[in-house]
Amino acid sequence: MIVRALLLVALLVASVGASPAGFERWLVAGLSSLVLVSYFRAWRLRERLQRSMQEARVDDVLESLRAQTQGQDEGVYQLLSATAFAAFGYVEKARRGLAQLERSGVVRTALEQRLIAEVFLDVFEGARDDALRKVSLLESLPLPRGMIDKKVALLRRGIASFVRAFSHLALPGDDARLRGAAKEIPLIAWAMRYARAIVAIDSGRASDVAGLLADAPAWPQGSAYHDYHAELLSRALAHPDKR
Repeated sequence: MIVRALLLVALLVASVGASPAGFERWLVAGLSSLVLVSYFRAWRLRERLQRSMQEARVDDVLESLRAQTQGQDEGVYQLLSATAFAAFGYVEKARRGLAQLERSGVVRTALEQRLIAEVFLDVFEGARDDALRKVSLLESLPLPRGMIDKKVALLRRGIASFVRAFSHLALPGDDARLRGAAKEIPLIAWAMRYARAIVAIDSGRASDVAGLLADAPAWPQGSAYHDYHAELLSRALAHPDKR
């Protein structure tokens, strides 16, 4: 993002070139300052949001999402909030958020975002067959054009691996897919980490679990990860490595 800002400033300067007009130089200087300030603010907001996601600070995530969706339909913020609650295991809050949006045009048109939220919730509620069905639908959706398609594809593969892990149906390569999604998409990083812990236990690498969950936040009882954390650590101790 900073690189883009500097490139834009360079283009502004180049547009004036060697012109001696003082007014034009002041104009370029002013526009350049505005560009840099705008991009710097956006960069800071993005960095803050990513840190909040990595540390699972839900209130900060919601605050950042509110700032990023200013000027957009309120339903966009509500849907993103429901997705954040779902990704962090807050099932009841996410379900309430989705229920409030049932009649919203945003929910009807934002199919992919809704499916992602529902897949997390189905997994946490034990409806694994429903989650597997929705993942198939998610993977069948056309990819958007442009550079974002790679990240969307990475997200979909990560979500599919997440569901298979929690269903104890992990495929070869799922651990790598989960790791890749966690690295690139902070919102789902902890979901991917817990799925990797399950894959580790199921594949005879239980000793990896402690490292995967070592820096986990102290999940409150309202999050599904509160119980999963203790359960997975206990299972890891009870299942010695097979490698």
